[in-house]
Amino acid sequence: MRIWFILFCSLLLQVSACTPRPVNQSDGSASGLVRSAFVTEAEILSILSYLTHDSLNGRSAGTIENRQVTQYLADYFSSIGLKPLLDEHFINTFYTNDNDTGYSISNVIGYLRGSSKPDEYILVSAHFDHVVSGFYNQVDKIYNGANDNASGTTAMMMLAKHYALTETNKRSIIFCAFNGEESGLLGSQDLAQKLPAGKIVAGINLEMLGVPQYGKRSLMVTGMKKSNLAGIMRSNLKGTGIRLLNEKGDLFERSDNYPFASKGVPAHSIMASDDRDRCYHQGCDELKRIDIRNMADLTNAIIVAISTIVEGTDTPGRIVLK
Repeated sequence: MRIWFILFCSLLLQVSACTPRPVNQSDGSASGLVRSAFVTEAEILSILSYLTHDSLNGRSAGTIENRQVTQYLADYFSSIGLKPLLDEHFINTFYTNDNDTGYSISNVIGYLRGSSKPDEYILVSAHFDHVVSGFYNQVDKIYNGANDNASGTTAMMMLAKHYALTETNKRSIIFCAFNGEESGLLGSQDLAQKLPAGKIVAGINLEMLGVPQYGKRSLMVTGMKKSNLAGIMRSNLKGTGIRLLNEKGDLFERSDNYPFASKGVPAHSIMASDDRDRCYHQGCDELKRIDIRNMADLTNAIIVAISTIVEGTDTPGRIVLK
C-alpha cells in the first residue's frame, strides 16, 4: 500500500511537470495578483499528501523515512530540469555529531543558471525534516509536520518549478531543501560553509506557510529591520491584495536563514504562522489543517515579491549583525 501511494504521487508530479501551460495569468479579481500557471492547488495538495503521509513517520533527520524524502526531492528537482550544484547528484551528504550520536544526513540542492547575471545567486530554501515522533507527548505518536515544514518545502518546490519552466531568472537561483533544521540548523550551517557568501545576493527561506495564523493572504518576514529585503517585497506586492505584516516575535535566528545572515547575506524567513500556533511541534500539525488555496495565493505572492531581485533590478543591502 505504501509503495503504491508513493508511486502514484510521483506519477502525478511527473505528469504535471511535463504539461505545457501559459507562463502567467491574472487571478481575475480586483487584487491584481499575478498567478503562475505552474503553481496549482492540485500539485500543492499532491506534494503535501506525500510529505505528510503517516508512512513517513514525521521525516525526522537520521531516519529511513527522512532518506526516502531526500530521494523524492532529488527526483523532483531532476524532473523539472534543475541541475546539481555541489556534486554530480542533487543529494549533498554531511556528517553530524548531534547529541553525541554521529550520523549522516543530506540536503537536497538544485541550481538554475541565470540568463544575464549567472555569478549572482539567490538562495530559495525550506527545511523538510520535523521533530522526532512522539517527542513531546504520547497521544499522537506520528508528528506529520504539515505546516512545519511540509508547507514551506512544497512552496519552495513550486517556486523551483515556476522558474525552471519559465526561464525568467536573470540571476542564478539555488534551491535547497535543508535537513536537520529541527536538530539545530544543521543543514544550513553546513551549506553556509560551502557556498561563497559574497555571491549570494539574497536568501529567501520559506517556513510554515500552510496555516493562515496572521489572516488570509498575509505574510511576515523575520528580521525585517536588518535589511531592506522586506521593503523591496512590500513595494512589489502593492496592488496584489497580499499583506506584508510587521514582524511577529523574534524568529530571525531560529531558522535556516540565520547561518547565511551571520555571513552578511540578506537572508530572511517568510512565514504565515509561527510557534504560537496551537499545533506547533504537536501531533495535530496535519494535512487537514492546511489552507491549500491560501497557500497557493502566498506562493504566487512570493514570486511577485521577489521578482525584481530575480530579475536583477533590485539588490537588498548586506546584513551587519551587532
